[in-house]
Amino acid sequence: MGDSLELPGEKKKGFARRRFGLGTRITLGLTAVAVLVVLAGAVLRAAQESAIEILKSHLEEEARVSERVHQIRTALLEARRHDHDLALSYRQTPPEAFNPRYWQPVEELLAGVRQDLERLRGIVQDPGILREIRGIQQAVELYGTEYAALVDLHRRMGSAAGGLEAQIRDQEEQLEAAISQRGPASALERLKALRFARIDYFARHRPAEADAVRASSQALARDIAASPLSEPARSPLSAALDQYRLLFDRYAEVVEEASARRASLVKAVAEAEPGLDRVLSQMRSARVLAYYSVSLSDAIGYTAGIVGLITLLAAGWMVLALRRNVMRAIEASVDFARRVELGDLSARIAETEAPALGRLAEVLNEMAASLERARDQHLDQVKALQREVDSLRGRVAVQDKILQAAQAETRSLEQQVAEGARELASALEEVRMRNREMMLFNEMSSLLHTCRSDREAFDVIDLYAGRLFPLEEGALYFLSPTHDKLECLAAWGGVSRERPGSFGPEACLALRRGHVHQVEDPAASPLCEHVRAFGGPRRPYLCLPMAAGGDTLGILHLSFSPPEASAEVSAAAREHKRDMAKALADQIALAISNIRLRETLHRQSIRDPLTGLFNRRYLEESLQREVARAERTGRPLALLMLDVDHFKRFNDSYGHEAGDAVLRALGRLLRQSVREGDIACRFGGEEFVVLLPEATLETAQERAERIRDEARRIRIHREGRYLDPVSVSFGVAIYPDHGVSAETLLAAADAALYRAKSSGRDRVMVSLRAS
Repeated sequence: MGDSLELPGEKKKGFARRRFGLGTRITLGLTAVAVLVVLAGAVLRAAQESAIEILKSHLEEEARVSERVHQIRTALLEARRHDHDLALSYRQTPPEAFNPRYWQPVEELLAGVRQDLERLRGIVQDPGILREIRGIQQAVELYGTEYAALVDLHRRMGSAAGGLEAQIRDQEEQLEAAISQRGPASALERLKALRFARIDYFARHRPAEADAVRASSQALARDIAASPLSEPARSPLSAALDQYRLLFDRYAEVVEEASARRASLVKAVAEAEPGLDRVLSQMRSARVLAYYSVSLSDAIGYTAGIVGLITLLAAGWMVLALRRNVMRAIEASVDFARRVELGDLSARIAETEAPALGRLAEVLNEMAASLERARDQHLDQVKALQREVDSLRGRVAVQDKILQAAQAETRSLEQQVAEGARELASALEEVRMRNREMMLFNEMSSLLHTCRSDREAFDVIDLYAGRLFPLEEGALYFLSPTHDKLECLAAWGGVSRERPGSFGPEACLALRRGHVHQVEDPAASPLCEHVRAFGGPRRPYLCLPMAAGGDTLGILHLSFSPPEASAEVSAAAREHKRDMAKALADQIALAISNIRLRETLHRQSIRDPLTGLFNRRYLEESLQREVARAERTGRPLALLMLDVDHFKRFNDSYGHEAGDAVLRALGRLLRQSVREGDIACRFGGEEFVVLLPEATLETAQERAERIRDEARRIRIHREGRYLDPVSVSFGVAIYPDHGVSAETLLAAADAALYRAKSSGRDRVMVSLRAS
């Protein structure tokens, strides 16, 4: 009767709670969630497969684009190389033999680049990359246009016979010949300055050198205008100078236009290169995004699978946990009691769903917490004391660390100071070495400028080259006058002039290629024939062509110690030695070229171009000197003046070419008939003068008779017949019997020659004694 009544609805609810408890409901919910997660993982897996396919297509597209970009870049580099060869072609190749090998490869390369760019447009789908490709196509078209214009410029430079450079040099020689015959003496000095300025401009093509040429030509024009020449004599000189200036201005315009075209080429390549890099960069960016998409899909799919599996395991675990809840609570209480008995006051009983066990757990947990608080208060006091001790120890340790750090810092500073001192000493030593090299180089340059002959210059080079290159072996080879072999004219570093010997120009790769030939590894690089023929150990070497004014003079050969034998020598020092060698070669070439140019100008100033004898200017200087010497020594001086009989008949009957042939034959006869120390000169027209120092009157007469006899044997054959025999008349005068000065001696010989002509020609007459 004491039991309470239950309603039917309440019985059903209680039955439902007993049948579907909390654990069952949680398990069912987790199972549903796991199923949904697994389904989501399957969907993500399918998305991952699609992303992988996209990534594969990106990789294939990137590979094709990279291959095309590499081909385009290689073609542009090859085109630049051919352009460099083109820049040298009009110097190295005669203009009439202009070879299409300098421009045809570039046209073929540009055609290939255009095809590759069109293929790229067919491969790429991205709009941004297509815009970059269109920009590259525009740069390539600009390159092609400018290169075609540059080729046309070089053709124009070589279109005339001999090329513009050859025309300018020919005009310069004609101008010199005209000034030598009719111009003032000061104009020749102006012409020398003009020639030096023109040589500098041909060698370097700098605007400053062009301005120097124009300034020299203007100064020469002013000298000609201010000269006392008559208008008929001055007009041809001015016309020749105007033609020279016109040719030079045409040459300078072409050089400036070629420089502008080449700058445009460099700009076009500079615009194309970044475009190619941006195409590759955008392709890589697309591939990286696709890769990250695949990786993200892969990670999400695997994560979803793992989460589903974990959820299923958690559901099973919760069912087992709820069934064993009571047993665990009892076991936890027993374990709690044992841990408290052993002194573990942090032990607690976990909460449970059973009310009675829960209340018991609360009481036991409160008891353990009270005990733990009391213990913690005691431990806090002990820890406070321990902290004080640890603080003191820590301060001592910090002081020790500070002291150790200070000692380490001191040692580090000492090492840095020592290292800095060593580096400073090394830098000072290098500066002293460079200053010494510069001083030696300047001294050598100054001495070379004062040399008057090749032999003097080679002695200076012998003296200074070994001091500039104390660790290297070197030799200086110059082309022979016939240009068929190179001879060693200076050597240093243990190399004698006889040991290298001589060899042909084709034996040196530097001369055959037209630029520096450098060998770092003799076992893996082509060697010059003269190095291979010499034998001995193979060493790194350098061959530098020496050229000035467009003419090749020879080579500078320099061999270095093997890298393993000079490991202490830095790469920068070796590069400095190579730069010094290049500067030395340029300086030697310029000095030798200037010496030979001075010798040529001097020879042209004292020699008659038709007969090869000395000219009247040299005769006047020599006669004054010989008269002074005869007066000083008291010895005689004989003077022969001769003239070709009936010379006008040769010109009138056979032409001026025949008259020139007679004068040339007589010049050869005089050169063969005079002694060493005698002076044979062309006095003017068909008149000649021979000075015979220390010759008596009898000796002079005998010499004149022998020359007169030899002249009658001269036979000149022209146009299928022999010319009339040649005869000459002589006038003989001797110092001091017939004159005591150059003027009186010449006048006496001229009077004797006039008497020989009046007496019937073809004879020798001696001057009457001076009164």
